[in-house]
Amino acid sequence: MTTPSDSSSPAPAPSGPTPSKYDDHRRPLFTALRNGAYALGVVAVVSVIAWSFAEGSPGFWGALIGGGYVLLTAVSVLATSGQSIGTIGAVVLGGWLVKVVLVLLILMLLDPLTFYHRGAMVITLIVALVVCIIAEMVGVLRTRTTYVTPVSGNTGE
Repeated sequence: MTTPSDSSSPAPAPSGPTPSKYDDHRRPLFTALRNGAYALGVVAVVSVIAWSFAEGSPGFWGALIGGGYVLLTAVSVLATSGQSIGTIGAVVLGGWLVKVVLVLLILMLLDPLTFYHRGAMVITLIVALVVCIIAEMVGVLRTRTTYVTPVSGNTGE
């Protein structure tokens, strides 16, 4: 017979259900980030190759600049995923504002320079944005997550 003071007795089993991978509310964000990164990689490689053949070195640099910082929104949401919805909204909105200002500053700085092709940069940027948004959306929509987590001891009566 085992007594409570016996140190060789096994630890009691947890009373509630064990969490599964579907209980992690950050899972859709990780999937969106992964899908967006893959999509951005494909767009960047295809665009750099295509614009390099079409316009030479300026096309290469334009496509490289255009495929820049598209995934920052998904990263900012993922970084704040443990915070309140107000904090997440403020970070996403603030991040969007910072990105817009950054794009305008980069465009102003690059305007007098001639080492890149403007069309390559703009088209690559637009295509990268659209493709990444679609890839992230598909990642979030197809990821299975738990909507309701049962509370232990609650029988629903």
